[in-house]
Amino acid sequence: MEKKKEKSVKTANTMSCPVGFIKHKDSCYHIIGSSGVTWPIANTYCQLHGSKLVEIETESEQEFIEDMIKAAKDGRAYWIGATNRLGKGKWKWESSLQSLSPFNMWHTNWKNWAEEIESPSCALIDTYDSNQWMFWPCDMNFYMTGKNHDTKTGIGFLCEKNLPQQAKKDKGGKYKKQRKQRRKGKRNWQRKLQKKKIK
Repeated sequence: MEKKKEKSVKTANTMSCPVGFIKHKDSCYHIIGSSGVTWPIANTYCQLHGSKLVEIETESEQEFIEDMIKAAKDGRAYWIGATNRLGKGKWKWESSLQSLSPFNMWHTNWKNWAEEIESPSCALIDTYDSNQWMFWPCDMNFYMTGKNHDTKTGIGFLCEKNLPQQAKKDKGGKYKKQRKQRRKGKRNWQRKLQKKKIK
């Protein structure tokens, strides 16, 4: 009984978020305000804490991130995990190396520029411009925001940690049922064999 109890506790722990992270669906998120760091430093920080710079793949995830930023009340710009460091127009998520999904929040005026920019750039969320995505030199630790982009602000960042996927609930039941059927079949076979011997 003790062993079973330990196993269940261990499973529960693996599905919880680290201290300072907030759970949303199958991931945990952590926000660092206007710390004024470059993209590579932000990326390293997330990795050292067992996570990655956030990879925003759905509208629901974007909305959750926006709520986190609003609640934090600290900062005008936040690094996210998208970068074109592999080449012009090759915007990918740094950790998974996946291309940006059909969903994105590029600023209307910056979307085409993002495909044309040749210098290594990284994406960030600009809270002044309705939390739309902009790109900025990866080695800069400040961002120019505001109506005329004349307000200097330190750049924060967002980390994401994917939770281990839980096994499907019916999977264990399915295998258990199969084992039960095999045992039942074995017993029936043994009974038939025993009857033959008696005859």
